Amino acid sequence: AELADMRKLIEEGLAIAEEHVNTDAKLSVFREQFSLALYELTGQSGRGEKQSYEKSRLHAKSALSQFQVDPDGPTIDPVFGAHFAEKDKPEILRGCSELLVVLADTWSLSNIEKSRELLEKARREAKRAGVSIEKAYFLKMARYTQLASLGKDEEYLTKAKADIENYHTEAAKVKPSSAYEYFLVGDEEFKEQQYDKAAHSFQQALLIEPNDFFCHFFLGICHLVRDQYAAAQASFLAALSIRNDFQYTNLFLGVCAGKMGDFDEAERLLADSKFTTENRLPLLVNRAVIRYDHGDNALAIDDLQAALKIERTNKILVNLATVYFVGEKRPDMAEPLLREAMTLNPNDPRAPRLLAKIIAERADSEKDPATAKVTRTEAIALLRKAIPNLVSGTPEAASTAAQQGLLLMQTGDLESARAALTRATVDNRSIPKPWLDRGQVAFALAVASSQKQGKPDTALYKEAIDCFDQYLVHAALPLPKGVQQDNENMRAFKGLALERKATAMMILNDSNGALAAQSEAVVADPNQASLRRNRGWNLMNGWRKLALADFEAGLKTDKGPNRADLLLGRSYLLAMEGKIDEALASEADYTKVSDGKPAAMLNYGTVYAQAFEAARRSGNTAKADDLLKRLLKLLETQTMRFPEKVRANAWAAFQADEGFDPIRGIPAFVELNKKLSAVPPTKPAAP
Repeated sequence: AELADMRKLIEEGLAIAEEHVNTDAKLSVFREQFSLALYELTGQSGRGEKQSYEKSRLHAKSALSQFQVDPDGPTIDPVFGAHFAEKDKPEILRGCSELLVVLADTWSLSNIEKSRELLEKARREAKRAGVSIEKAYFLKMARYTQLASLGKDEEYLTKAKADIENYHTEAAKVKPSSAYEYFLVGDEEFKEQQYDKAAHSFQQALLIEPNDFFCHFFLGICHLVRDQYAAAQASFLAALSIRNDFQYTNLFLGVCAGKMGDFDEAERLLADSKFTTENRLPLLVNRAVIRYDHGDNALAIDDLQAALKIERTNKILVNLATVYFVGEKRPDMAEPLLREAMTLNPNDPRAPRLLAKIIAERADSEKDPATAKVTRTEAIALLRKAIPNLVSGTPEAASTAAQQGLLLMQTGDLESARAALTRATVDNRSIPKPWLDRGQVAFALAVASSQKQGKPDTALYKEAIDCFDQYLVHAALPLPKGVQQDNENMRAFKGLALERKATAMMILNDSNGALAAQSEAVVADPNQASLRRNRGWNLMNGWRKLALADFEAGLKTDKGPNRADLLLGRSYLLAMEGKIDEALASEADYTKVSDGKPAAMLNYGTVYAQAFEAARRSGNTAKADDLLKRLLKLLETQTMRFPEKVRANAWAAFQADEGFDPIRGIPAFVELNKKLSAVPPTKPAAP
């Protein structure tokens, strides 16, 4: 009996030990499958979006199956063994609830109602467990509604827009209260490409649970996609210190090292990331990025071609096309890859965006204008396919709208170009070039509109000026990371912006601002002849208006000693403009305030000279003759008032004034000049 009892105890002990082993194995598989389900939704695996979602779904279901959880069942009730550790149960309960949210996201491309159903269930289960996911729920419902509205009619879109606004309003009312909810909110913000917000949410989660592996990991990815490589490295190292069995952590540490220029360390980390032959797709795709950054285009191509043999996805095709087009300058190799990528996933905007660049370059090199226009139209059509699949407000959306606007401008569709460039500048105000292009479009539209309505289109000219100002401000600041500086054309672009701004200001009668901008343009690009030509004409036409405005403003307030000069300047300019009677009407007032001194009256003679020239140009010979007689009389009378011994020198000084140039070659003036220039004979000294 004792042996039988002992055998029974041993068998029971073995059963318990086996159950512990099985429990540990289930927990290990759950964690692995849970991690892979989350990772596949980051978009960093190299797979296409559809393939990533399918993979994530498989991993999520595999994780749930470890504890006999049916995601389509009425509730989540994990089946734990009798000896399952109590300390691990909260992790499984939370993980199962979170996997419902993951599954909801995986259906968002193909079955939006399934997504909503699973999300509603996750919300109910969270409430049953005493956990809130309200903010994440509202944000996800807004995104699902947006996805469901694609391709729908106007009535549907109107209702969807209202629903989305309501969801966002409700989300704004809720503040997450746990690390779990902060993580779900950050995950949703990440999916919406709102990486700044997502990073903040993950940081808030870490303040509550500092050792949450996935918060550190996802925070690292947020830093990585924003080119904050040192911060990303710190987050991945923190994640590694918590859990060292997730191979993607080392993978991204390698990416960080490569992005920071340590390519040897990058290769070492990637080699140590423990990817097997069967699951090395992410390794190949990310290593190709590092090698491309290092200039090893051939090795990058090898990696991407190897990746395509494992899984032919649109993302890998686009990456390979990028290496060929940008790195190898081989658009002929890139184009077929991009067209294939578009067939695999018509909703991925990267392929049509890059293909549009290739086709736009082809149009730029086309000598026949008609053919170039047709080619640009094809590029525009590609961008129109891409735009609905871009998240508004992101750099990608802004650069695509800018590219579309430039192409539309080149094809002559200025109104559509203006709309596209407005989107570009709204989505990302800090990139300069779209502001310049938008300003040029607004200026061209202003010219056409002004000609049509017979007066300046003030609103459009002001829009153009504002755009040029925005360009000049942002061009003087450091560019955002990832934006290439066109140093070769910066000088010309600045000169162009200032010149166009000056012309618009001149049209709007802001002569002061116009001349200032025009002069700045010449300083910016001194070798550009067109800028000097335009400034020359603006000076010819503008300086008189400026001077006249100053003189008239001064006359309104100055009753003192400056009044004579103000009257003289105003009369001189009026005479130049042909307003002869108005110019000479000031003579009596001028004589009075200058006390009729000979020097002052000789200066006034320049007004007569300009009036004579204006009358002569207009063909009014009689008027010109009369003015000449009055002028010659004034010159002789006033010069003779000087003391004899200084008379010739005084006359020589006054007649040299360029204001007398219109009469300098006239015979009557030549004779008078001889007479007044004669030096009187010196009287003999007294004996």
